[in-house]
Amino acid sequence: MGFTLKSSYALRGIFIIAQKMKDEKKNAIPISDIVKGTDIPKDFLEKIFGELKHKNIIKSIRGRYGGYALSREPKDIKIKDIVLTLDNPLGSFKCIGSEKDCEYTSTCAVKYVWYKVHNAMLKELEDMTIENLLNLNISEENFDLSKLKTEAEI
Repeated sequence: MGFTLKSSYALRGIFIIAQKMKDEKKNAIPISDIVKGTDIPKDFLEKIFGELKHKNIIKSIRGRYGGYALSREPKDIKIKDIVLTLDNPLGSFKCIGSEKDCEYTSTCAVKYVWYKVHNAMLKELEDMTIENLLNLNISEENFDLSKLKTEAEI
C-alpha cells in the first residue's frame, strides 16, 4: 500500500513548478530546471506530465521561455487529483475495487480495515492542495520531516 514512484515524482515535480512560479515569478519552468538536483528521470517526468496535462493539472508552454506551468491556482489543485490520475492506491486489494472480485465478501474482516484506510487516505488527499505544500515553506535548507506530526502524535 502506498504511492508509486510515479505519483511521488509527479508531486515533487508539481511542487517544484509551483515553488519556482511563486518565488521566481516565471510563467513556465523548463523540464531541465524541474529535474535539476533531483533523482527524477527527465523522460519519465515528461511522460507523467503528459498524463497530468490531460486532467488540466499542468500545461506545457512552447517556445524559448517555455516549459511547464500549473493549469490552475495552487489552491485549486488537490493532491487527490494528482494521485488518482496516476495511481490506484490500494488497487492491489481486490475487495476495494469491486465486491464481485472478492470471494470472501460476506465474511472478510480485512475488507473493513482496507475500506477504513482507503477512505481515510482519500479524505486526507482531498483536503490537501499544492498551496498547502507551498505554505509549509519547504526547501532544501529548512526541510525537517521530524517537525511534521501525525494526529496520533499530537
